[in-house]
Amino acid sequence: MRSNLKIIVLSLLFIAFYQFLWSVDCEICKNKIKAGVSFYRVKSKTYCSKKCLRKTLPKCSVCKKHSDKIYRKEGKEYCKPCIIAAAPKCSICKVTTFGKSFLKKENTIYCTEKCYLTTIAECVLCKKKELGMSKIENTHYCSKCIKLPQCNSCSLISNEQMQLDGRQICTSCLTYGIQSQNDAYKIYIEVKELLKSKFNIETTVGLPMKIVDMDEMKRIKEDNNSQERGLYHVSRLIRHKVIKQGDVIIKREKIETKATRNIYILTYLPKRDFIKVAAHELMHDWVALNYPKLKEEKICEGLSEYLSSLVNIHYGNDKLNLRMEKNKNPIYGGGYRFIKLKDKGGGIVDIKNWLQKTYNQ
Repeated sequence: MRSNLKIIVLSLLFIAFYQFLWSVDCEICKNKIKAGVSFYRVKSKTYCSKKCLRKTLPKCSVCKKHSDKIYRKEGKEYCKPCIIAAAPKCSICKVTTFGKSFLKKENTIYCTEKCYLTTIAECVLCKKKELGMSKIENTHYCSKCIKLPQCNSCSLISNEQMQLDGRQICTSCLTYGIQSQNDAYKIYIEVKELLKSKFNIETTVGLPMKIVDMDEMKRIKEDNNSQERGLYHVSRLIRHKVIKQGDVIIKREKIETKATRNIYILTYLPKRDFIKVAAHELMHDWVALNYPKLKEEKICEGLSEYLSSLVNIHYGNDKLNLRMEKNKNPIYGGGYRFIKLKDKGGGIVDIKNWLQKTYNQ
């Protein structure tokens, strides 16, 4: 009996000594891990429980929880639920774009092409929608319809057009475009008076205006390739004075009569385009009266385009100015942009001051 008791005591002492020799501290909570108890060993470090082990994992910058799966974005760390919540969402269906490809248009996120197409205007002709829609003056066209002919009057595209005096004219312009000389002259006088009252641009008193077709325009301009929608035309009748001595002609003197000025504008222009062209041609007359030596085409056309842009704004036709902004023609588009730079905020006054300094007579 005593021998058995002795064995038990020795065994307990041995176990206690063994535990003392083999016990280790948890790296996190510092509790001792006794022999025979399960623990975690990671990179030569010991942890008493899974809870302590998780505290060594990276911490999410949003929820502050430790996670074995961490996503890094813009210098911050996120767990999966938080990175999903932080990922951009489709502006239409609100679905997260985490882990998915998406479209970004004008700083707006769309998860699919389908969602993006719900935000764009349909083709004005076929009513279809597609990526890369073409745009002319806030009117949208698909890739197929944009290839249709452009109306020579309103510059828009139509699938219903007729050929008239070499021009492609849409049915809208054929129906509502300016066709009557009386109607055209009333609008012309209105623009002429506006230039005088609002912009202090005085043009030739009684300056005649006539609407003509393209064939007549080409004949007057003496250019069969002309596509001008308006023309400021100055003609002079030249006469010769013959000086005789007896029956012998001694000298011929050239005599120029007073210049005849006319403005010609194409028929079938929409009212907004007619106003723009009328203002353009009237500015040519003002330049000819005030700066007769100014012959630089880029400057002359630029001045006329600039004034017509102010008239467009007055009538609420600002979008017509986009044509001039984007016009790649070095004379018309280039001239307009050049003159516009001379406007420092004072409008036509700045332009007049620049003209006086540059072309002072």
